[in-house]
This record gives sequence, C-alpha cells and structure tokens, in this order.
Amino acid sequence: EAISRLGVSSINGDIDNDGAYEQLWAYGARSFSVWDQYGNLAYDSSDDFEQTTADVVPDIFNSNGDVDSFDSRSDNKGPEPEGTDTGEINGRIYAFVGMERTGGIAVYDVTSPYSPIFASYTPQPADDLSPEGILFVPAAESSAATPLLIVTNEVSGTVTVYAVESTGPAVMRSRRYDVSMDTFINGTQPAANYGGAQTMWVGFYDQMRPLTMAQVPVCNDPLTCIPPDSAVDAAYLYLYVTEGRGFSTWSSSVVSISVHELDTQWQEQSATWSTPWTVPGGDFGPALDTAMVGSGRLETWVRFDVTDAVAGWLSGSPQRGFILTSNDNRGVRYGLATQENFDPSKTGYLRVMFHSYRQPVPEAAAGEALD
Repeated sequence: EAISRLGVSSINGDIDNDGAYEQLWAYGARSFSVWDQYGNLAYDSSDDFEQTTADVVPDIFNSNGDVDSFDSRSDNKGPEPEGTDTGEINGRIYAFVGMERTGGIAVYDVTSPYSPIFASYTPQPADDLSPEGILFVPAAESSAATPLLIVTNEVSGTVTVYAVESTGPAVMRSRRYDVSMDTFINGTQPAANYGGAQTMWVGFYDQMRPLTMAQVPVCNDPLTCIPPDSAVDAAYLYLYVTEGRGFSTWSSSVVSISVHELDTQWQEQSATWSTPWTVPGGDFGPALDTAMVGSGRLETWVRFDVTDAVAGWLSGSPQRGFILTSNDNRGVRYGLATQENFDPSKTGYLRVMFHSYRQPVPEAAAGEALD
C-alpha cells in the first residue's frame, strides 16, 4: 500500500522466469551520471539530490514543478534533473545541474570525474519555475567579468541569470560517508565478538547494542575534507532495519532506540560487552537522539540526528563513533545491516550538511520573461 503509486517495469525483475517478480524496477531521472570515453559509468550521484532538497527545501520536496506541492514525484522520477552544463572556475571543473520539478541548481566539482564532490545547492527564485536549459558563461566571455549561469525556465517562461560567486559561504553543501566499522556487543555473551557479521542486533532487554563508525575527514582542503571552520547545519546517521524478532503484534513490537556518542576507542574485530570499556556494555555519553522502531519499520531506513557530535568532531573532538541502546523489556530485537551485509546498498552512512567557503554558488542576478 505504501508504494501503490510507484510506476514499475514489467520487463525486469522476474529473476528466475517463473512469472513472479522478485525485484521491482522503477525507472526515473533522479541523479546525474558521468561516463568515460568508452561508455563506462564513472560516477552516479545516487540519491544526493533528494537527500539535499529534503533538508534544504522540505516543504517542496519532490514537488511537481508547477506549484509548491509536497512529495508528488517520489513515485515518478523524483526531482527530475534536466539541464546540465560544465564550466571552469579557478582551475576547477564544475557541473551545474538544474532540477526541473523541485527546482534549483546543484553544483558539483567534477575535476576528478570518478569522484565528484558536491559543492552547493541554490533553490530557485519564487517566480522562476522549472529550470530546463542551462548555459555556463566563463568570466572571460561575460560582460559582468564574472562567471554566469543562464537558465531557461519552462513553466514560468522566464530566463534567470545567475552570477556564480566563488567567495562567501555556500548555500548548502552535503557529504555522505559510509560506515567503515560496525558490529554489536551482547550482554548475554559478554566475551563474544561479532565483527564481520552481516547483521548487528539492538534490543533484547538492552543487552544487544550496535557499534558503528563513519569517519568524517576534517582538513583545510574543501574538495576532499570538511574544513574545520565549517558550520554543521545537520548530520544524520542512517541505518537499515533488515528484520525483527520477539513480537507477534505491532503494539508489542515498538521499541525506543537511542544513539549515543562513544567515549572510548574500539575495534570491530575485538569489541565485546566487556572490552575495551571501563564499564561493561560500553562507555558513552547522553542520548543524542531517539527513534521509535516497530514492525512497520522493517526494510526501511531509521535516522538519528547526530549533529552535535559531528560539530564537535570539526572542532577537534575525537571521532569514536556511536552506540545504540534501547528501552526494551520484552525480548524484542531488531537487526540492522552492517557493511558486511550481502547487499552493499544497505550499508549505514552519515549524511552531513554544512556551510563552507570559496565554492561556486549561483546567485540570481536578473530574470525576465520570454517573448
């Protein structure tokens, strides 16, 4: 019922040709891709656009482009990136991508085509709807002596001229960091180590506690790191719920799960309920965020707000990762995918939204109606 609007293909998905579909294939333009000269995929931005717009312009997330409507496109092409162009600024190559439905311009540093870096996202002006065509004008060819981005807007019938500024704070930048280390500790088997397991468990009278770590690089190179003087707007830890046990009804399945920052360094292949902690069960601070998980959350992502912890990392605090605890008192437990899971798309990750400096940011300089 939750995906009843989703348009899927009948060509793909029947893996064993028995007439039953084991997979659902939904097509849609939700990302931008970079291809090499041989036609091989070098990079794809995956769900970056939807993750970014959900945080920056949540009221019009996946809207239809003609009116400010919330989430009418998740089942069909999402924000629909349409026009693209590339240009060189200060020796770096940037890609500019317009989103026809949600609107706005995303900018990526594609100097290294195999590892593009998100630079900024600029929402569209209120009167300029549905960017269609994009043309980059280098500073040497610009009458304003600064790089320009000329955008035609299909629905509003207008042209927007953006001055591409490379000084001052970016409107928004976003980075995703996959979990690099994860496991769980088990109070019922305090000497057991589960490093390498495909599932980490949380719950069971709070005797099962996942440990997870996604390293955030902090340095003064804005193209490979998050600069230490950046302002963290939001940071979220995403973990995928694969299964649940210990309940028979929805009401008996609901558990409150909290995330805490760890106070002690640990290693995936040696961490247990007893080691390396000063207190069995882990050394950690107060809860950063809490999420309710029940049977309806199976095979979905659960999100935790860890903004304060990541902001501390940028200020020099040690990065030790996170531990999950629960309020379970009935034996309910949930399995979360680890980086060793057979499906790598379910690996946990951190999404960090921040303001930084000296990245290209399109700023609307002028707009006019088309004749």
